[in-house]
Amino acid sequence: MIERESLADVTRAPSCPRAFARVVARAVARALIHGFFTARDILSFAARFLRALTLVDARRHSTNASTRGTTPVRAPRALGFVVRVPLARGASRGAIAKVADLASMCATHRVTHCVMYDVQGALARGRAVDALVDELARRALERGFTYVARACDAHRGGSLRVLSQSVAKELASVNARHVVIDVVGGRDACAALVEAARSADIGAAEDANASDDGRFAYKSHVERLERWMSERGSFLPPADAVIVFGETFTLDGFPPWQLHGAELYHEKSLERFTERDFNRIIDRYMHTAQRFGK
Repeated sequence: MIERESLADVTRAPSCPRAFARVVARAVARALIHGFFTARDILSFAARFLRALTLVDARRHSTNASTRGTTPVRAPRALGFVVRVPLARGASRGAIAKVADLASMCATHRVTHCVMYDVQGALARGRAVDALVDELARRALERGFTYVARACDAHRGGSLRVLSQSVAKELASVNARHVVIDVVGGRDACAALVEAARSADIGAAEDANASDDGRFAYKSHVERLERWMSERGSFLPPADAVIVFGETFTLDGFPPWQLHGAELYHEKSLERFTERDFNRIIDRYMHTAQRFGK
């Protein structure tokens, strides 16, 4: 029922039409609610509404938890770097020194494998090889790590040949930090995979773990290809993370076999990249939820 006092107060003030409308609407709503619903009905409806909101929120959190992924339990063991080495002699010397710095950072942080990818292949030919070997040897002595530097050879089916390595007695040290550095160019990126696809008999055996509809049959082929490359010394292990240097983000044909589970990071300048930036990327990797395509 409309409150007469409130209505009378408003009617005595014709200059307040909005206040009058609010009072009338409030009174009509109160009359309808009390006419059709009891207090118990209203409380029961509110309880059901809150319960429904709770269920929706719980489903949302469970869905997010299943798709959020998990953070890595260890620091990355294999890193890839996409760099561009200038072909000019003076500029390339500075870029090669920065590449050696990257390898040194990897060794310091217990990264056991790194791939230095240059689409032009400048790192693995000419005087750049000698310069890279000199820079790696100098940093290995300064920072106390051991290394093996290898280059991928497309003319030999992507096989990896040793460019330089630490002396054998240093490699025998248990506490030595050791890193394998693979230098890869654009022409070498897929050589091993192409050779494996041509030569490996991937259809010779049935996959015992494959389902009836064949959804997981490809896994046996993947394992067979990787085993074939490993036996012939041409296998590049998959990267945990890949850092791309350059003004624009482009992988420049980085070996696709190594990218299927990698986290990708972009840095605009190799020249200004420091160990602090390296630590920042490692920290980001350790706090990244990985879903692996899910």
